[in-house]
Amino acid sequence: MLRVKRRKNPLDMARLGIGISKRNVKSAVRRNLIKRVIREWFRLHQAEFGNWDVMVLSTPKLQNATSSLELKNDLRRALDRLAADLRSE
Repeated sequence: MLRVKRRKNPLDMARLGIGISKRNVKSAVRRNLIKRVIREWFRLHQAEFGNWDVMVLSTPKLQNATSSLELKNDLRRALDRLAADLRSE
């Protein structure tokens, strides 16, 4: 449902980019909820990302997410995989 990309940045902090398209999530209320969940997760885990830019992108499957819990679980899985990749480098 969510795709996460990363790129090294020259700053001493992590930055977040969010791309939730209207094409993938029709409802503005739902898009904003998704963005709030992503921003909150990133705020709580920002220190783990060091000096990386993290971009979270939506996929068409995101429209089918039935609850914010399902969204949080998918986001947690995607970002935990990313954090594990960063630790292994």
